[in-house]
Amino acid sequence: MRLDKSSSSSSAHHHQTPSGGGGGGHQGSHTSSGGGELLHHTSTPGKATAHPQKSSHLQGEAHYTDNADQNEQVRLLNRLANAEGSSQVKQDAVMATMPDWTTLEKAGVLPVGMSSVLSKINPLALDDFAEMLAADEDLVAALLNLIRLEGDLHTVQYVLTILCEIVRDDSSKYEALCSATAGLRHPGGGNEVFQTFRQLLETPNLDSYTADRAAFLLSGFMCRAHSGAFTDNQVEYLIQGLLHGRAANKFLLTEGGRLDAFVNLLKIDRFRPVLWEQRGFLELILKNLSLSLPASILYKAMFCTWLLTFHEAFLPQLNDKGTVLAVCLVLKESRVEKVIRVGLGVLSNLLKCDSAVETIIEQNVAQVLALLEFEKWRDADMYDDIRLATSCLEHKIRQFNNFDRYSNELEKGHLTWSVLHSGKYSFSHL
Repeated sequence: MRLDKSSSSSSAHHHQTPSGGGGGGHQGSHTSSGGGELLHHTSTPGKATAHPQKSSHLQGEAHYTDNADQNEQVRLLNRLANAEGSSQVKQDAVMATMPDWTTLEKAGVLPVGMSSVLSKINPLALDDFAEMLAADEDLVAALLNLIRLEGDLHTVQYVLTILCEIVRDDSSKYEALCSATAGLRHPGGGNEVFQTFRQLLETPNLDSYTADRAAFLLSGFMCRAHSGAFTDNQVEYLIQGLLHGRAANKFLLTEGGRLDAFVNLLKIDRFRPVLWEQRGFLELILKNLSLSLPASILYKAMFCTWLLTFHEAFLPQLNDKGTVLAVCLVLKESRVEKVIRVGLGVLSNLLKCDSAVETIIEQNVAQVLALLEFEKWRDADMYDDIRLATSCLEHKIRQFNNFDRYSNELEKGHLTWSVLHSGKYSFSHL
């Protein structure tokens, strides 16, 4: 849809300052591993096709874990990600001027009477509007229609920002939005939500502020929607766009925006094997596990790693490809509280893998944990988390160095030298 300049508000602005995105959602339950196929975009509106072999990993419902503690961990970590995940200066500029809803209604872009509803939006108090939005399918449809608006970038950015803020403050609002959009169909056919955000993300030279928020919302809908709301091809199309779309001047997200979208998708266990086998995915995560990058980027990469470590089949390869080593180096050098917090979660999951434990010991992480306990942390719970991680690591080392394990390795012919068989560890832990 295009709004002619003559009928648009004079207050419409075109901001194109790059920024990162935010994240939200819940942890998915854990299923089997596997791979996915590369996706190719066709010229048919609303459709995406894959290679002849169809991926089987996206079958079944996107469901959430029954582990309440794990869900709460994800919620807390998401709040940390959101705190620094966006350019506040850019967002303030977008929210400073409300679109001229009356002009949009007169132009036929909004249904009659909708301008008075939208004029009630208060960016500083979105709870009331969020409740109204969740209960009104027509209001949701009107906002999606505005996202497709051409020629008025400010209105598109304003709507995207409002939606991001609503789900950021309460990610359960996704479920209400999914219910409100369940019956909506795109004018060109297919899922309304997917087609709307796909059209926006495919816009050449789209500014990163808009692209980040569009990808964050679409991945969030995919994370929260009931089974069948999005096809396997649509999920894989988004993944491919995030990984390789830049080469075609599409999906022009910041690195933080890409990681935010991947965090959303990784919360669903059945999506993890599909992401895992995509060319360039693990390399992207590893590249961003770097102390030379801003803490917000490092944190999101660590968050992605944490979600991957819930899939035990991935752990040996995470070690082989250098991800475990990168995590150890971050724990050694970073003193950013939120990075260390999620890093401790990664460490806990890695202890399920013998080869990862060997890397952890070789990097002297036990001593690193001892030093971390003497740092000054704002959250007192950090000290308990560090002590728990220390205890778990020490217990694992004792398990690795007991005589029964040594005898069993010798009997099966699997005894190989490692740091766990060195004198320093063997004699001190037998």
